Amino acid sequence: MKYERYHFGANLVLEIISGKWKPSIICSLDARPKRFNELKAYLQRVNGQPIAQKVLTEQLRQLENDLIVKRTDYHTVPFKVVYSLTEDGQRIHDFLIEMSRVGENLARHLASADQPIAFDYSYQQMIHHQKGELHAKS
Repeated sequence: MKYERYHFGANLVLEIISGKWKPSIICSLDARPKRFNELKAYLQRVNGQPIAQKVLTEQLRQLENDLIVKRTDYHTVPFKVVYSLTEDGQRIHDFLIEMSRVGENLARHLASADQPIAFDYSYQQMIHHQKGELHAKS
């Protein structure tokens, strides 16, 4: 990320979490730390679409550079690396829950009968996710 002057702190946060998979990565790591392949499989399951290994690697590195995700290398054989949220990453997760809550409330006002707005899972599921895993989309 290129650091620059921001008008509001929120602009920096929005830049950090921008990216198709970053919010899902953050939410996926909230319940517990995960290894790369476990995270990849989980993201594919809950999002219903594949994520390329290169894309996941890039977005994890960006989140790590932005101090949202921590990469722990256990220096074992076989190779073991685990990804988890940092304290700031947890704060971002809480922010994403609130953003989802606001988005769902806005959707009620913005949607119309001929143009409904739907979500794969609700902010309430994100809150419950803190105690377990999100369920895959039906």
